[in-house]
Amino acid sequence: KHTYWVCAFSVSQHAGICAGNPGNIKDSVTGQVYPLCDCGKPKYFNSSPPLSSNGQSSYCEMNKFDDMMGLLAATDKDFAQVVAVDAAYGLFTRAWCVAELAEAHQMGMVQRLKVVSAGSITRNEGMLRSLQVENMQASRPEDVADILAKISDKAAFNEALQNLIFGGNGLIANWRDLDGEQQVARMGQCLRWSDARARHGTAGGMRQSSWAESKSGKFQAGDLTGNAVMGRLCRCLSSLFWTSAGKQTRRMANARGLRRSSASVR
Repeated sequence: KHTYWVCAFSVSQHAGICAGNPGNIKDSVTGQVYPLCDCGKPKYFNSSPPLSSNGQSSYCEMNKFDDMMGLLAATDKDFAQVVAVDAAYGLFTRAWCVAELAEAHQMGMVQRLKVVSAGSITRNEGMLRSLQVENMQASRPEDVADILAKISDKAAFNEALQNLIFGGNGLIANWRDLDGEQQVARMGQCLRWSDARARHGTAGGMRQSSWAESKSGKFQAGDLTGNAVMGRLCRCLSSLFWTSAGKQTRRMANARGLRRSSASVR
């Protein structure tokens, strides 16, 4: 059994931002500006008194992510961070998200990267390699100011951020080096997604799943033809091959580098 701690759900919005919408942010579905909350509860922001010794508000719930992560990591040896990346990779442009990534990495916490596809990493690599903490954004400018104030050497932070993402033991490298069991699980997930897409929009939406998961956890074919199953399976395997090929390519590149080094010495 896994338990997930999500800051957006754990922080009480009624103790902070519920009564304001300074950016006039709109609902992406209705197009209407989000209404303000009239709960009337006291609001506590970064500088709301009483203040702690470091000048931060004691009652504010939005400035303690590092303390919370440290507490959870110290009380549970299996505590890890799940990095669920949106399709546009906007997560890496948000000040709070990047600060949490860096804090978890500094703590030595296990970090699991979840992306929509292997190809999305390639498409967004240029943006990722140009990331700088000075350009990060947040809903409230004071949050950005507080985060940047904690980083004395921003150039060193940016270098560490690149290592966190692209390093040999970084987020992307660990994502590519999935073990066999994880790859099989990914394949099953891929098949379920494929079948869900195939069924989406059918008359009445009542067609039974043709690739169902039985009570024993095994997958069983329903009304899919053999060719359809193999076609979807091959597409999943090709995605997994990209993952394995990337790992093998790195090994080959390292070996070539060692050979060149040896040749130059001779």
